[in-house]
Amino acid sequence: MEKSTILAGITIMALGAASLGTVAMADGRKGMEGRGDRPDFTQLDANSDGQITQADIDQLREQRFAAADANGDGALSPEEMLAAAEGKAAERMKKRTEAVFERRDANGDGLLSPDEMKPQDSARMFKRFDKDGDGAISKAEFEAAKEGRGGHRKGKRGQKG
Repeated sequence: MEKSTILAGITIMALGAASLGTVAMADGRKGMEGRGDRPDFTQLDANSDGQITQADIDQLREQRFAAADANGDGALSPEEMLAAAEGKAAERMKKRTEAVFERRDANGDGLLSPDEMKPQDSARMFKRFDKDGDGAISKAEFEAAKEGRGGHRKGKRGQKG
């Protein structure tokens, strides 16, 4: 079995265990739907012994549960689960926003102007979707692009096809 397959399996297992089977606690939305922040090896290796054991994964799951259990009663209410999910979403959004500003704030003023917000490759994308080259995207071209057939990607996950 390939190392990448084994590592992917361990990560999936860890995410599943850490999620406690709940959407609110899941780190990996997106398809795990958006993949969110996946724990790295050092986070999964709770005792820092250079290997991930079931005990390490159990400890991570317990830590995440305790973090979500705001009132410390040993059980999660719908409100606690929602708060945990909102906190994770806010963390992800903050990281994404910081990355966008780092990439696009050309003048370093801490603000994004309309010019800084323009897609950097919009002309190329437009040409890719305008299959017949007439300078306009028809409904058929739009639908093909939306389904992943209008460019380099195919299917929900962007596999090349």
